[in-house]
Amino acid sequence: KMGDNDNFTFRYSRDAGYFINQISNTQFSDIFAGAQNLVDQNMALSQTHVFSSNVVNEFRASYVRRNLGFPENDPVTPTTGITGFFTIGGLANFPQGRVQNSYQFNDTLSWLTGRQSFKFGFDIRHIHLFNQAAFNTKGTFAFANFANFINNLGTSFEQALQVASFDARQWQQSYFVQDDFRITPNLTLNLGLRYETANYPFGFFGATDAQSLAALVPGPSKRDNNNFGPAIGFNYSPRATSGPFGWMFGDSRTVIRGGYRKNYDVLFYNILTVNAANFPRVVTGRADNPVDTFPNVAPVTGAPVFNPLATYVNSPEDLKVPESHIYSLTVQREFGNNLFLEFGYSGSTSRNQVNQLQANNAVLTEAQAALVRSTGNTLAIPSVQARREFPQFGPRVLIASTAKANYNAGFISFNRRMGGDGLLRNLDLGFHYTFSKLMSDNDESLGVGAITAGSPQVPQDFTDYEAEWSVSAFDRTHRFALNYVWEFPTPRFAEGNGFLRRVFGGWQISGVTTGTSGQPFTILTGVDTNGNGSGGDRPNIDPDAPLIVDPVTGNLRTFTAPGRFLVPRNAAGNILTFSMASPGGNLGKNTLRAPAFFNTNLGLQKRFYIDETRRFTIRADFLNAFNQDNYGIPVNSLSSANFGGNLNDWGGRTITVGGKFTF
Repeated sequence: KMGDNDNFTFRYSRDAGYFINQISNTQFSDIFAGAQNLVDQNMALSQTHVFSSNVVNEFRASYVRRNLGFPENDPVTPTTGITGFFTIGGLANFPQGRVQNSYQFNDTLSWLTGRQSFKFGFDIRHIHLFNQAAFNTKGTFAFANFANFINNLGTSFEQALQVASFDARQWQQSYFVQDDFRITPNLTLNLGLRYETANYPFGFFGATDAQSLAALVPGPSKRDNNNFGPAIGFNYSPRATSGPFGWMFGDSRTVIRGGYRKNYDVLFYNILTVNAANFPRVVTGRADNPVDTFPNVAPVTGAPVFNPLATYVNSPEDLKVPESHIYSLTVQREFGNNLFLEFGYSGSTSRNQVNQLQANNAVLTEAQAALVRSTGNTLAIPSVQARREFPQFGPRVLIASTAKANYNAGFISFNRRMGGDGLLRNLDLGFHYTFSKLMSDNDESLGVGAITAGSPQVPQDFTDYEAEWSVSAFDRTHRFALNYVWEFPTPRFAEGNGFLRRVFGGWQISGVTTGTSGQPFTILTGVDTNGNGSGGDRPNIDPDAPLIVDPVTGNLRTFTAPGRFLVPRNAAGNILTFSMASPGGNLGKNTLRAPAFFNTNLGLQKRFYIDETRRFTIRADFLNAFNQDNYGIPVNSLSSANFGGNLNDWGGRTITVGGKFTF
C-alpha cells in the first residue's frame, strides 16, 4: 500500500516437473512412449489508483514463460498405423517442443456518475513462440488392416525431410466500453461493446511462390479485422405483492436476468503448427502402396524442389476468426431464509469454427468400386492420386473456418446455505440439473484422439459437408450435480467436556456427486471405403437388423450387431478399401451413445483445536469414492477384431490424505 490512493501487488511463481512415459505412443508401455519436461514461470503485477470517490483505475501486467520438452524413448522407429489394431513406433507428431513467452497488459478505468457505472479499458497481449516441430521426420507407414500388415502391403508411406519449426510473434488487441445503467431501483441495464483483432504470423504459411499458387495452394491468410462484439443484459427484480403471481414475484426476492453477447476466439498456435510443413519450408515425400518395405523407410526424394504431387496443408485466404453468439434468460427466487431456486435457458450459436477439408478430393466411381468388390483387390483400380479431381496435384488439406454448432439447454438449480436450527443447521446443499442438446458438423479438426476416435476430424464426403450435421460428440443430454458441505454439530453430551468436544467436534464431510449422459460416437469402417483418400468413412445400415447391448449392464458398454452395419468384405472377411463409391455409407454421424457416467468425490475433514491460536487439521479425499466405472466408448471400427468390445481403462478410486498445522 503506497499511500492512501495506491495499492501495488506482485507475484512470481515457478513450477518444474519431469514426467516419464506420458506422451507419444503409450500403447506398449514405455517402448514407444516419451517424457514431459515442463518448466513454467509466471510473474504478475498490478496497481490500483483512486483518482476520486467515483473514479478508479486498475492496471495489470504479466509475463508467462513456458518451456516444454517432449523427449521420446525411441526417436527412430517409423510410425506405423494398422487400422483397427495398434500403432508401432512413436507418434508422427514427434519430435516436438516449444518455448513461449507471453506478455499481457490491461487497464480498466471505472467511473460512477449518477445512475450509471462506466468502464473503459484495453487488453493487449504479445506472444513470442519458438516451436520445434520435426513432425513425420521418422516416416509414417499406413496399413489398411492386419492382414495387409502381415503381408507387408502398405497403403502409403510418408516422410518429411525437413523440420517445420518456426519462430512466431503475435499481437492480440482488445478494447472495450461498458455501461451498467440503473434505470430504476429494481431494473439495471448492462450495455457493452468490445473490439478484438490479432495478426496472423507468416499469414499462417500460405504460399507466396508462383508454382504453389498455380497448383491449388492458397496464398497467405488475410487478417480478420471485423470483430466487434456487442453485449446487452438486464437484471430485474419485480416488486409485485398481490395478484396471481404475487407469491412468486413479491418482496423483491425474485430476480430475472437475461442477456446476449458476441464472443470471438483467437487463431494462433495449432494452425501455425499444422500449416508449417509446406514447400519450400518442408518437403514430404510420399509412396503409395509400398510393398515389402516395412520396417525400412521407403526411398523418397528430399530436395526442397517444388513437387506438385506433394501434400500441402494450408488455411484459406479468407480465414475467419471463430465467433459465438451466447444468450440466456434465468429466474431466481429466494424462499424463506437461505433457500434459493433458479431455473432458465441458455443457448449459443457458433460460426466460423475450425474444421478440416480437402481441396483436391479423390473420386471413386461405382464401376471402380464394383471392380474392387468383385476382385477383392484394391490394386485393381487406379491409385488414389490418379483418381483425384486434379491428378496432376497432390492432396490439398484445408484447415478452414466453416464449421458451425448450436447449443440449447434448460436448467434448474436449488441451493440451501448454512443456517437454521437442528441437526442440519450446518448443511450447505446444492442441486443442479441441465437438459440440453448440442448439434455440430465438426467436433475436432486437428486430431485429438480422445475426440476423433468417436467423431472423425474429416467429413465422410468432402462434397457433402451438410451430411455431417449431427449430435455433437460433446453432447450430454442429461447432467446433474449435487454438492454438499456438512459441519457435524457437536453432540450435546460432549459440549461440557473439553476432551469429548475435541474428539466429537470439528468434523466435516463435503463432496460432489455427478451424473451425465454418455458420449455420442460414430460407427466407422476403419478404412477408406469411399476412396476419397481420407478417413471418417461410415458403413451402410440395415435398421431391421439387431443391435444387442451388453447383457450385464444393459447399455452400450459392449455390443454386437449381426448384419446391422454393412460393408463390402473380401473372402478372408477383411473390409475392402475403395469398395463403396462416394458419398459412402448412409449411416449418420454420432448415431450411438456410450453409457452414462456417475461419480462421487468425497472429502472428510477433522479439526483438532489445541488452543485459541493453534489447531491441527487432517483431511482425506476420496476421488471416485464408490469406485464407479466410466466405460467410455466401445471399439467402433468395423476393421477391428475387437469391434463392439470395450478396451478402456474404466478407472478406479483414488485416496489422498493430508494434514495442516495452523499457529
